[in-house]
Amino acid sequence: MHIRRAITLELQEKLKNQPAFAGVWIQRIGPTRNSFPCITLYAEAETVTVVSIHNPPRLQERTLTIAVNAWLRGTPDDEKVEADMDALAVLIESVITCPTLASDCLLVATDFKVAEDEPEIHVITLTYHISYFTPEFNPVN
Repeated sequence: MHIRRAITLELQEKLKNQPAFAGVWIQRIGPTRNSFPCITLYAEAETVTVVSIHNPPRLQERTLTIAVNAWLRGTPDDEKVEADMDALAVLIESVITCPTLASDCLLVATDFKVAEDEPEIHVITLTYHISYFTPEFNPVN
């Protein structure tokens, strides 16, 4: 299994253990289930830097960008929606710690949106950079 996948699965497990969420899925699209609040997460991108000058296989540092989306149903009370999104962010930030196979984990951005196709659905996205090292040609766990 690619280390990237193992890290994503570990984050999913950490979030699944929270009773506040009706479900936690690894997927890029919004939830198709009618269970809110819920989380979708996925690997958004990954950069690779060679950190050794020796002959192959060289050591690589990879920085994985993970998007964690917390979805919730809105109410006519915008202040409540804002408070609910902040509460979900606190929960996510308190649960996501550096994964076992990673060397570093850093929250780099938070974004707030209303789902375009359903204005009563809101999403807060927390973006993490997770660094790990792997030998060149061998990114498996």
